[in-house]
Amino acid sequence: MQYQETSISRIFNITFQHEEDVLSSLKDFCNKKNIKNAIFFLIGALKSAEIAVGPAECKIPPNPIKKQFDDCREIIAIGTIVDEDIHIHASMGRKDSIFTGCIRDKTQVYLLLEGVLLEFSGTIRKEIDDNLGVKIPRFG
Repeated sequence: MQYQETSISRIFNITFQHEEDVLSSLKDFCNKKNIKNAIFFLIGALKSAEIAVGPAECKIPPNPIKKQFDDCREIIAIGTIVDEDIHIHASMGRKDSIFTGCIRDKTQVYLLLEGVLLEFSGTIRKEIDDNLGVKIPRFG
C-alpha cells in the first residue's frame, strides 16, 4: 500500500445538464479551475455511455469487456481526477438491468446529473505500471 496525507483545498457543487457530455464537461471544468487532484460523487441519470464491465479474463494486462447503453439509466458514481486523467466507476440501472463498471466514453446526461467534487492538496500523478499494464497513482 502506498499513501499520502493530504487535505481538502476546495469543494464544488456541480450539475450537468440534459444531453451534456459528462467527461468533456468535467475535463473542461478542471482545466478552467486548475484542478489537478480530486475525488467526486455523482447521482442522476445518463442517456448513454460506454463502460468497461470487467476484464474478459483475470489476466495481466486486462482486456476490458466493453458495453454500451443508450436507454436512459439511473446512476450513482464515484471518481478520481489526477492531472487530466478522469477515472469513474458507477452502477447504472433501468428496470431489472444493472451494469457496474468503469465509464469510458460517450457519456450523455438524461435530465440531470448532480455532483460534489472535493479538490485535494498534494501532488499525485498517474504512470503506467509495466507489470500490470494500467495507470496507477504515484505520490510526491
